[in-house]
Amino acid sequence: TLIEIIITLVIVSILVSMLYSYFGTAITRSAEPLSRMGNALALQRVMENITADYRSLYNASTRQYDLATLATRIGAEGTSQNTNYGQYAVVEKHYIKYDPSLPGVAAETVAASGDPQNLLKVTVKNTIGETLTLLFSQS
Repeated sequence: TLIEIIITLVIVSILVSMLYSYFGTAITRSAEPLSRMGNALALQRVMENITADYRSLYNASTRQYDLATLATRIGAEGTSQNTNYGQYAVVEKHYIKYDPSLPGVAAETVAASGDPQNLLKVTVKNTIGETLTLLFSQS
């Protein structure tokens, strides 16, 4: 009868609303982790490409890597890049040195213009804000 159909629809709608509130974001945002993983892997690929380029810049006669060329190819600090490495933003790119008299993280300082520039710190970021940092040594 019509009353039984209406009661059944009301009960089903109540159950569906309860299930939606319970499973809501688990169902509607279930693809989000896959998207984030794709972005994280793309950022990892950028760093792998930069590392491969770094290794190709080794000069066997001087036994040193050409950090100046690598720094130029990475791009300027604070810029977005879409290069052979991939798509990324350069968060940090500068030469650093370590001061053994300072404790912990404070021991890392930006190398002044007169200091040897033999340790390049590079931090890149993807479109969702994840970052990766690598240090490249001249020798």
